[in-house]
Amino acid sequence: MLSIIDEILDNGVDKENIIYIDLDKRKYKRIKEAVQLEKS
Repeated sequence: MLSIIDEILDNGVDKENIIYIDLDKRKYKRIKEAVQLEKS
């Protein structure tokens, strides 16, 4: 995932416009749809 962020930065996207959410964290384990992520 971090290599994807590096690629995005290399393409000119500002770091402030990138959101990183570690979906491997325990509280995100059961999220299956974007709607659930928006609620958390």
